[in-house]
Amino acid sequence: MATIKESVSQFLKKVISDILLDQESKNIRASGKSAQSLRFEATPDGGKLFGVDYFKYQERGRGPGGFPPIQSIIDWVNSKGITPESGSIEGMAFAISKKIAKNGTDIFQGKREGLSIKELVAKQRPELRSELIKGTKEEILKKL
Repeated sequence: MATIKESVSQFLKKVISDILLDQESKNIRASGKSAQSLRFEATPDGGKLFGVDYFKYQERGRGPGGFPPIQSIIDWVNSKGITPESGSIEGMAFAISKKIAKNGTDIFQGKREGLSIKELVAKQRPELRSELIKGTKEEILKKL
């Protein structure tokens, strides 16, 4: 019989696995830093999933306004192995940053699909519910 904490741990492991598959299938993975940041804490009362703050951009995109950090774009360009045909990586990163500031990202514009974290969590919920009900029934029967 699995405890609540064990059931929640299994649930969150499956959610993380699904997020990684979703990143890969939608080509939202570059350096792997966001994937490596995923972790969870399971307790007898529930659990929490943690990851870097820019998952929000992988999910909903980034709207126009304000320049994204140039260094983040340089890191992304390097992770993707992109080399500019002319000019420097810094110049290309600035141009990308300027375009994002003006128009937002492709995910924000609806040109690409973002991550579906809420849907991935919802997909795994029925199995968690079933495990919790099963564990609770077994615990009650032991006490009778």
